[in-house]
Amino acid sequence: MRPSRSPTLRGRLLLLVGFVTLALLAFAILAVWQDYKAEREHAEEQLRDQATALALAVDREFDRAEAAMSILATSAALARGDLETFEAEMRAASARLGGEPIALTTPDGRQVLNTLWAPGERRSNIQGSLTTRRVFTSGNTEVSNLHQSSTTGRPVIITAVPVFTARQGPPLPTYALGISLRRDHLARMLSEQSLRQGWSGGVLDRRGNYVARTQRDAETAGQPAQPRVRAALAEAESGIIHGGLQTLEGVPWIAAFARAPATGYAIVVGVPEEAFAAPLRAALLRTLGTGALIAAAGLLLALLLGRRVVASLRVLEMLGQGGPAGAVPKAGLREVDDIARVLADGARRQALLIAELNHRVKNTLATVQSVAVQTLRSAEGDTARFTHDFGQRLQALAAAHNLLTAHSWGATDLAAIVQAALGPWLGDGGSGPQIAPEGPGGIPVAPRQAQAIMLALHELATNAVKYGALSRAGGRVALGWSREPDGVVVIHWTETGGPAVAGPPQRRGFGTRLLERALAYDLGPGATVVLRFEPAGLHAVIRFTPGAVLPETVERHAADQRPDGA
Repeated sequence: MRPSRSPTLRGRLLLLVGFVTLALLAFAILAVWQDYKAEREHAEEQLRDQATALALAVDREFDRAEAAMSILATSAALARGDLETFEAEMRAASARLGGEPIALTTPDGRQVLNTLWAPGERRSNIQGSLTTRRVFTSGNTEVSNLHQSSTTGRPVIITAVPVFTARQGPPLPTYALGISLRRDHLARMLSEQSLRQGWSGGVLDRRGNYVARTQRDAETAGQPAQPRVRAALAEAESGIIHGGLQTLEGVPWIAAFARAPATGYAIVVGVPEEAFAAPLRAALLRTLGTGALIAAAGLLLALLLGRRVVASLRVLEMLGQGGPAGAVPKAGLREVDDIARVLADGARRQALLIAELNHRVKNTLATVQSVAVQTLRSAEGDTARFTHDFGQRLQALAAAHNLLTAHSWGATDLAAIVQAALGPWLGDGGSGPQIAPEGPGGIPVAPRQAQAIMLALHELATNAVKYGALSRAGGRVALGWSREPDGVVVIHWTETGGPAVAGPPQRRGFGTRLLERALAYDLGPGATVVLRFEPAGLHAVIRFTPGAVLPETVERHAADQRPDGA
């Protein structure tokens, strides 16, 4: 099976840039959409406000006509039946209102005066408008829808007010005064409102037919509004119409509508959908364009950064494979340079460690060889004795090696050395053999010194078990050490309670030579080892300076130069 390949660093960087760019782009598009919605809601609110304001303006136009007719209805000449004088007043009022026709109608529905007739002319068979005749039924002001005038043939809107002249009886209208307003008034009112650019407005009568428009006014006068608009007017007094609307040119648009509260006429103000969509498209295009530029710049930067990081990692790879000797090459990234420096330092330490390990192995093999030779001599051909003694000494060397390894072959506390070397003989205070160590802690000892001291203490304990204080019940060994002001450490080994010692041994075995010669040599310059074979037992005094070991150039040849090959 082919091993699966992990994604590259460059690929991950490109993926990261792509993800971040898409996330930012999505956030930007969401922000544009939210801004668009807020702007649209604000524009729709403005449309509704504009429609409401125009609806009130329509009522004001009819209010002015009603006010003029109400003032004219209070004429004293009309009250006393002086129609000739009142006719003159009617013509004057019509002139003030732009020449709009004014007619006076009686309760039987006949017009008795009309400013369109010649002065003094009277006609008996002219019926008043339906709007004017409704005044006598309602007793209130009536406003008609847009309709064709039977007299002029033009589309007009009639505003009729009741005239009350009777002083007695119920208040019934005596006459009805009506003015025929041309739809031009409302068209002019629309144009005076100065709608925003792109907006269009229209006035609808109560049937939903157009009275006036800001665009194509003459073409649409009297035409019904779109069904969607008429349905909305039937459901509510004001609101916004979304969808289903088109201009005369077929352009989709949005409209706001409001009905005039007094007359029931309605205003429709619209704006093309494009007015909302165009800014949204422009904003989205700007956002997408900016996002594309940012993505391209980010991907390019990711490629360059990935190339730099990969080149930096090549430096680490080179260092991992051995690396160049000398100065550490610069990777160009601070973190990678720091790692490269650590790796280079580690490589140097590893080289030193390998050299040191090689050196120590040689020394250890030399020590084992020397121990084997001397033990063989001491055994005098006794294979069992050789096997036992040599095994014990190898165990002492192994214990020393374990202790030094636990301390990374660095400085080791003297108290720990004593515990490791004499573990089997440290008593618990009972009646059995025991060695009682006593001394301060915190005395660091170099690795070679630690190995020599452990081997020496093992030999002292082994000899004490065979021939000295520990060979009898009740025998004791006092082991103490101290540090003098000049830094020299003194170790005392004192045996008591063992067999009487007649004096120094006649024959020097391995242990004696190890203690008197090899130990002093391995403890470094100035070290001394004194063995006093006193009648009460052996007393050994070891003096050395911690850390005072042989120089490295001399130490490398120590195995060949030790006294007696020890």
